[in-house]
Amino acid sequence: MYNYIGYLLMKPPYNLSQTAFGWIFIVYIMGTISSIWMGKWADRFGRPKVLGIGMIIMLLGSLLTLVPSLITIVIGTAVFTFVFFGSHSVASSLVGKLAEVDKAQASSLYLLFYYAGSSLVGSLSGICWSLYHWDGLILMIGMAIVLALLLELFMIVL
Repeated sequence: MYNYIGYLLMKPPYNLSQTAFGWIFIVYIMGTISSIWMGKWADRFGRPKVLGIGMIIMLLGSLLTLVPSLITIVIGTAVFTFVFFGSHSVASSLVGKLAEVDKAQASSLYLLFYYAGSSLVGSLSGICWSLYHWDGLILMIGMAIVLALLLELFMIVL
């Protein structure tokens, strides 16, 4: 999302300057807060439940960015960012919790697939942007979130 939101916001109808657009990165602060907040909720309600709800909220945040209103796009980006970083923390801790043996290796594999997946999705997002612009990018992000949600449900059932 952050790789391409500048292209969206610096062209009409928003026409943000590079400086004005740069301020959107302030929502990264949400990630620090969300890791702590979602961690407390995960301890209280269970990691799988909080992770699943988080992914649904993340999907909703990304969909908000489709509304052609600058404030709504910023709010959607903030919601997405808040839940993304919090969900990553919860998922990372869930791996350690679920691994009965070789916890360090399980955590290493999680990070390997996290970064490999980020690289793959980051590359594919350029194709989505080229073909379908912001709508295509959000569709791809939405599909990735739904896939992650399905994988989590599959993992819980096992």
